Amino acid sequence: MAPYRPLPAYDGSVGPIPLNDVDTNFLLARYGITKPTLFKRRDALVEGGWVKPTRLANRVYYSGKDVHLLDSVHYWATRAYNLTEIIHHLKQQEGGGAEQDENAFEPLLQVDVEAVNTTNDLVVSGLKTSARELQVLGDEFVEKFAKRVGEVISQTVPRDALAAHDFLSKAADKKYQLTGKILAEGMGVKNATVSGWSDREEKLGFLIIRVGKGQWKVERLEEELAA
Repeated sequence: MAPYRPLPAYDGSVGPIPLNDVDTNFLLARYGITKPTLFKRRDALVEGGWVKPTRLANRVYYSGKDVHLLDSVHYWATRAYNLTEIIHHLKQQEGGGAEQDENAFEPLLQVDVEAVNTTNDLVVSGLKTSARELQVLGDEFVEKFAKRVGEVISQTVPRDALAAHDFLSKAADKKYQLTGKILAEGMGVKNATVSGWSDREEKLGFLIIRVGKGQWKVERLEEELAA
């Protein structure tokens, strides 16, 4: 059996990593491929434990980390590498093999900072590199880079309470029926906490209603009062 060919490092050319979870339709449009092709790639990555989709109601969602790895697979596939070679490559990286690419399992850093006219500030837009690669520009540059990125992340990442509110808002608008596990994850609480709730719970301006064993729906409180 011929040895596996080494794969080139993914260069980020498929596109920027989405800031929010995306669904199957997004990926089909992103790659321009059929569902069977996408599912064949996805299922192989899921089997390896590298991609972990989330199901809400009848739709499947993928995190930015999932998208990054699927982007990598698409990049390699368009360069005539088959799925067997790709899976071997990922296993080598996961095991710390000689072909290891330090960015293979981490989404590329996406920071959107409005440009400023000064040489003292680092302005980054869709950065696709690593701190080690930046080191060639000097220690002072890397220190300023790390400080600037930390400031941006602290300004843009929502607090847990806001994330829970956004989750409930989406569930209410889409009229999702949620399992207790998904509800707990979205709220940032333990499964046991949700299991101990009454049949009607008011949280963050929403009414969370038990509609069956381990099943919940979400309504906005103003809608409940109007009814």
